[in-house]
Amino acid sequence: MLNRKRYTFTGFHCTAPPLLHSRERGNPARYPPACPAHAFRETFEPVKSRHETRHGGRLVAERRDDHGLIEVVDHDNRRCLHFGSAIKQSCQSLEPPGRPIFHYDDKLLLAAALHPQPRDALILGLGAGSVASHLHRRMPELTLTAVERREAVINLALDYFNLPADERMALFTADADYFLDQIETRRDLIIIDLFDANGPAETVSTLRFFDRCRERLNRNGLLAINLWRTVPQAWDNATTHLTTVFGEPHWRLDEEDGNSILYAFRDAPPPLDRAFLDRCRKLGLPGKALRRSLLRRNAIQS
Repeated sequence: MLNRKRYTFTGFHCTAPPLLHSRERGNPARYPPACPAHAFRETFEPVKSRHETRHGGRLVAERRDDHGLIEVVDHDNRRCLHFGSAIKQSCQSLEPPGRPIFHYDDKLLLAAALHPQPRDALILGLGAGSVASHLHRRMPELTLTAVERREAVINLALDYFNLPADERMALFTADADYFLDQIETRRDLIIIDLFDANGPAETVSTLRFFDRCRERLNRNGLLAINLWRTVPQAWDNATTHLTTVFGEPHWRLDEEDGNSILYAFRDAPPPLDRAFLDRCRKLGLPGKALRRSLLRRNAIQS
């Protein structure tokens, strides 16, 4: 028997989790057809903070699951998610609320400007929900599906990072590999930010993962993935497999801290024209600066 937990959705209860792995047995469970697939969340008591110092900031909340400790810590005007270490997995500003802090978030969001008319996006690796929340706020025509393997991370994002949960934001607790195996729907965008406490998730170093991602893209669809250059073997494996599956060209933008965002296209790359700049403006991104970076880093003909 699955260890069933109770989920709440707009006034009624569903007794089976959506695409939830039972960690006790390692078997996946699917939600029954009567239960909507979006905006589920487990009911649980609010986390009571001890208001102690943690990682150089003020501890707001913490939870522990089978994968370890998860902490929400305020650092001055930043609220950050930690996985039991000083590494900031995701951060948002407190004022104005919800603005992504990291430069690589802007580069992941750039995927939505590189598509001429995105209608749906799949986000693998939710974290605090910075990218998902920003897309939800800035692109009301976009339908979002976010997948996170740690249920507690989703709950903390909802309660402490203002992650929206409505008919435009579907939230699933599942491993990325399993989710890609189960779905048949194709998306315009796939945005990947899969990390654990030690670095990039192992799945992004496999050929099969990128194969399945390409199969789940619509025509003119694209993938954006956050990787670390500072983990050489994982970097080499991921970039090799991405090139094998998507071919050339794919584009890349680097951060000084070792993060790189790679963009791979199911078909031809888009023009970096005025329409691209207009989409950047809609997203609140520095379009001209990002275009210069793309042209310089990837030898793109303007």
